[in-house]
Amino acid sequence: MELPVSFSVNGILLLLGIIMFPMVTKSNPTIPITRLIAFKRAKSLDNGVSVSWLEQTWEKDVLTKNGLKDTNLELSKKPGFKSTRLPVAFEYFESEHIPDEQIFTLIDNIIERPNLYGFKLIIDYHNGNFNDSSYLTGNVKDH
Repeated sequence: MELPVSFSVNGILLLLGIIMFPMVTKSNPTIPITRLIAFKRAKSLDNGVSVSWLEQTWEKDVLTKNGLKDTNLELSKKPGFKSTRLPVAFEYFESEHIPDEQIFTLIDNIIERPNLYGFKLIIDYHNGNFNDSSYLTGNVKDH
C-alpha cells in the first residue's frame, strides 16, 4: 500500500521536528536574567585570596585577634587579586554559645576594608567542626 505524498512529506517533517527540537533547545538555551547576573558577578570575582581567621575553631583566642590587616590587603593587591574570601564557622560559634552579635561585629569591622583596596568580599559559611586533631588533616568530625 502506497502512502499519499502529502502524508509522507508531513510525516518526515514531523519526524525531523521531533529529532531537531532537542538540538535546538540545547544549543540555544534561555537563561533567566537572574542567573546571568549571578554568572557575571561570579566572573568578576576573578582570582582571589582567602583570609584564614574566623574558621580557625582550633585557635582558642581567634575572636580576640585581628584577622585582616591592611598590610595583608596591600600585599594581596600587588599580584592582582580581585577578591577576598572570609570563611566563617558560624555553626561552630553557635554551638559554643558565642553571641551572633560578637561574630557580626567582627565581620562588620571588615566588610568595607577590602573594598578600599578594590577587592570584592566573599563571606563563606564555613564548616566549623575542625578541632585540634583534625584541622591539619582536613578530617571533619560529625556532630
